[in-house]
Amino acid sequence: MYRGILLLALCVAALPAGASSDSADGRVVIPSSAAAGDRFGAAVASAGEWFAISSPEAERPRSSGTIAVYRVTPCGPELVQADLAPPDSLGAIRFGARIAMTAETLVATSDDEKVHVFQLTDDTWRYLRTLSKPASPVQIYGNDDRHFGSDVAVARNMIVVGAPHNGRGSGAVYGFVHSPERTEFRGILALPPDRPRYGRLVALSPEGGLVLSDEDTGRLQLVFGFLGFDNVIGSYFLDRPLNSLSFGETAIAAGSMADERVHLFRLGAIPGTLEPFPPIEFEPVGTAPGSGFGASIALSQKRLLVGAPMAAEGAGALFEYAFDEAPDADADLPISLDFSAELAGVGASVALTENFKVGGAPQTANDRGSALALTSARAEPWLTCSADRRIEETLVVDPSDPCPGYYIGEVSAPG
Repeated sequence: MYRGILLLALCVAALPAGASSDSADGRVVIPSSAAAGDRFGAAVASAGEWFAISSPEAERPRSSGTIAVYRVTPCGPELVQADLAPPDSLGAIRFGARIAMTAETLVATSDDEKVHVFQLTDDTWRYLRTLSKPASPVQIYGNDDRHFGSDVAVARNMIVVGAPHNGRGSGAVYGFVHSPERTEFRGILALPPDRPRYGRLVALSPEGGLVLSDEDTGRLQLVFGFLGFDNVIGSYFLDRPLNSLSFGETAIAAGSMADERVHLFRLGAIPGTLEPFPPIEFEPVGTAPGSGFGASIALSQKRLLVGAPMAAEGAGALFEYAFDEAPDADADLPISLDFSAELAGVGASVALTENFKVGGAPQTANDRGSALALTSARAEPWLTCSADRRIEETLVVDPSDPCPGYYIGEVSAPG
């Protein structure tokens, strides 16, 4: 076991059966419009003061899927837009299956092999355009990719879209340069047929580095030089199926539910390289086998958030870690461990910024779904927004009543 975790403060020591989170800054976020089967929380994303939560099964007249967008205030999460979606006439299927965002751009996939782009304008997220798989200028490795939009990532002015299934099994990744005026197809990375299903997972660093995985065999492909994907650095084998992938400012993380580990690669001192020592393996603390640890991960600065949606008898849990630059720091323990017994499947999706974290719980209340939003271990707790109501346990946010307006109650639609 490699030691590389800086222990700051352990908020919860274990996950006793039926226990609730004792974090005073917890918020259970539920849209008042959610219905059974919507799976609110199936995907989450965050950037700056914003986070987004999708409901890919929510029914619309001619399509399915919506996204709720929240702004984080000193009082906690504030719902800004409840039903963000592309025009219904497009007939998007399971819009929001995968989402990613920056402080100004939000991208979301749909199962009809489309990627939908939204832009922040005057504090409002507006639909901008829909991306389809571009025609490749040349046929590379028999490239007739399918499942365009299996994953998506965005950073600065770059959007990458995974298409892991093609006629010969290798997969591909498509790159776009984005601006409010246009989104231009810029290049395709198609890998040889001996590398199956590449593009199932993709992640971009804030500086534009790309990492992609095939999911099945745990081979990571690291790419630098976005335009035309012209600098392929190399492949790294983990030899296990992967479920999640994240590319932070200083590290790459890959999660595997099969062995309940998250493998952390540190970026080397030379740009575009990785440190030569093996990745640190994080182990879940206080959970029984079969917790789903590694189902979802997110990196921000030198912090890592890991979802374990089957921990705590199915309630799920979030594990937050801090890691240091040196590989010889103390204790493989999380700096916080958060969950809510009222929810189901917390950690099916996760998002992390410097000041807050979000975990989706799409199985709550007959797959109606919910999400747990909390301040990070290093951030100041959110304030009580209503002077006559004390924060005692997990709180439910009423989206129709902006801050102040928190109330204590069960996980159900606000009345």
